[in-house]
Amino acid sequence: MPAGGKNVTFVYDPVTHWIADDINNKIVTAAGSFQSELGCAADWAPNCLTSWLKDIDGDGTYTWSTTAIPAGTWKVKAAIGQSWTESYGQGGSPTGADISFTVPTNGATTGFSYDRTTHVLSVRTQEPPGPAPDGTLGALYTPARTTFRIWSPDNAQVSVTVGGQTHTLRPADVSGYTDVYQAIVPGDLKNQPYQFRVPTTRSATHTPAWSSPAPPRAS
Repeated sequence: MPAGGKNVTFVYDPVTHWIADDINNKIVTAAGSFQSELGCAADWAPNCLTSWLKDIDGDGTYTWSTTAIPAGTWKVKAAIGQSWTESYGQGGSPTGADISFTVPTNGATTGFSYDRTTHVLSVRTQEPPGPAPDGTLGALYTPARTTFRIWSPDNAQVSVTVGGQTHTLRPADVSGYTDVYQAIVPGDLKNQPYQFRVPTTRSATHTPAWSSPAPPRAS
């Protein structure tokens, strides 16, 4: 290297074929407690490029998203230059606390966005789509997940209990219906009994005969 020169690090994304260097770009990684779930050698690994945020269009916002982070509550910081020499936590502060976020269910999309000017790292999650919204209420089964839906025009505080766990139902956009609530529960729940609960109304228990991936018709 010539006198007065500087080492340059290049990184390459085999999916988008984008190449970046640490002179003209920031190498930003989402380093946190979830990285081993993505295949990184360890958590809190700023040099693991699996969680690399990219600014391909050069607008100063670095982004990355994944569906590989399991359901649960996790923590993250923005690490710059594949080390902890420069990093940012809550509020874009170098001394900011870890940023906490919750993935609602397996398969949900988690998106990370880092602003080069403010150094703020934002995290957003979105539940995966359930089976085709064909207007079916009750339990819509697949081996990977089951969508539980109920029509509740008088009370929004509805839940479903299945497999010994209770899940809160949230408003759903289902063609042909209003006041529909749903919860997407991951895992193979074949032949598991479930119970919807609506305050001030009578609960009903169903044991669907799920024998195929087709949406079951609960009795």
